[in-house]
Amino acid sequence: RMGEVIAIAQGGVVLIEQSREDKEGAMVGHHGGNSEIESNVPLLTTTLN
Repeated sequence: RMGEVIAIAQGGVVLIEQSREDKEGAMVGHHGGNSEIESNVPLLTTTLN
């Protein structure tokens, strides 16, 4: 179930919960972007007999 408000950051913007701002704001990178490079995730599959 999704909430009543959905926020999607774009470009160089990062959405951080205020109580976690010190730790998360100091990180070099963040995951969860909608850029092509983050959306292009390789998928390996196999068939088991």
